[in-house]
Amino acid sequence: MEKVIFDTNAYRYLVTGKTNKGIDAIVKKINDRERKNGIESLLNPIVAKELLAHIANKKDSSYTKCLKALKALYFHNGNDINYSMIPTPELLISNLFFNQVIDRRVETNKAFGQLVHAFAKTPSNYVYQKFQHNLNFNAKDVRNVEQGFAKSMEDFLQSIDPNRNGWKVFENDKIGRGKALKNLRNEDASIEIAMAYLFVTRDLLVKEGKLTEKSSNALMTELQPLAKEFIKVFPE
Repeated sequence: MEKVIFDTNAYRYLVTGKTNKGIDAIVKKINDRERKNGIESLLNPIVAKELLAHIANKKDSSYTKCLKALKALYFHNGNDINYSMIPTPELLISNLFFNQVIDRRVETNKAFGQLVHAFAKTPSNYVYQKFQHNLNFNAKDVRNVEQGFAKSMEDFLQSIDPNRNGWKVFENDKIGRGKALKNLRNEDASIEIAMAYLFVTRDLLVKEGKLTEKSSNALMTELQPLAKEFIKVFPE
């Protein structure tokens, strides 16, 4: 059976200009079409996390749209009893390459599923009061992750083009742009990215006591062959 995952913007666009009844109707239509075509949809916990971040504060400009999007997200992938969710990347990596499960990540994903269900079905004041702390914590975490990603991206762009103009990289340097793209597309760059994923995942398993800590040299010896397998499994 083919699997499909909608991203955050897909759900936001889907609910734009629609009432709750309209959302119910369009989600039912999508679900019917997917069943007829042998397609199974999966709830992405990262999408849940991003949408939930916007309902922590009712003054958020995207509050109403994201609340509706949570309804579409849940009922596209579940019903009153259960839902189908795809594991986050670190859970897939820990299972495939270390034959382990990161228990805390599993529990976190379950918590996101419960939050989405609660706000999709009964977004009452009681539900908000019950989960306000969770919503605030998630919103803060999303902001930190986004800021960290933006800083990392800025540092990376600065390293490849010290003369960049803000986010405009190699604005008048076609040769430099070509060299940078060539470097990004080669196997060494892919292996470096794979190593980063593997390192983060392994560290999570170490913190749970499922793997032992190793020296930098020992880690490189362990992870380099795994990185080569990684880019075969996840070629993109």
